[in-house]
Amino acid sequence: MGRTRLAKAGIAQLKSQIQQAQRRKKHLLDYLSKLEKAHSEKKISYAHYVETLHKKHNGRNIHELIHYYGHHIKECEKHLKHHKKQVHIGRAPAYAVGILIILALMFFSSPSTFKFTGFFVSEGENATAGENATGIEEIIPNITAPENITIPETNITIPSENITTRI
Repeated sequence: MGRTRLAKAGIAQLKSQIQQAQRRKKHLLDYLSKLEKAHSEKKISYAHYVETLHKKHNGRNIHELIHYYGHHIKECEKHLKHHKKQVHIGRAPAYAVGILIILALMFFSSPSTFKFTGFFVSEGENATAGENATGIEEIIPNITAPENITIPETNITIPSENITTRI
């Protein structure tokens, strides 16, 4: 349970890192396109354009930063898949235990519905199928219906105010 909680926290952190890297990469791409547009429209000189392209920010130029953020996004997505797999693996034992408990409750709650019956009945050591098997007539004695049962005929009246109908 603790590892699952850590994996969930890691997932949230990785998602925020991905979003932040995507925003920075988009900002740099927008800045680069504006810079190229300004250079093509002769608003800035070629020297200023080249200088801005190769200017280092945190030890990297614009193209290197765009590549860095793209690589960082891919790495975070790879770690995100790994963490999601850990969350699902962490839940598997809980699901298995739950299913086993439900099956055990079903089995032990109604023992009359689940019966293990023997598939072989034998009398003696060398009995084969059907040779010494007893028929139902031998097991159950002759049962006859009694002849003198009378059912009293009484009229039963049901008040109509108690009857409700559903549509």
